[in-house]
Amino acid sequence: MAWSIVGGLLSDGSFESIHDDYTGEMKLCEMGKTYQILDLEQKRKREKYRNNKSKDKPKPKKENS
Repeated sequence: MAWSIVGGLLSDGSFESIHDDYTGEMKLCEMGKTYQILDLEQKRKREKYRNNKSKDKPKPKKENS
């Protein structure tokens, strides 16, 4: 059932599909917005990585003089 709906959207030309190289997931995007969506996803992943990295980093100790 779901695949027939997806097939209909793809054959209409209103959506296009891509496959994530890392996860292998299929993603549906509005026609012409594929690269915009991929760019936003990449930015979110970078931000998430930076946030996790900064949380894991120990804070420098202040010396009392």
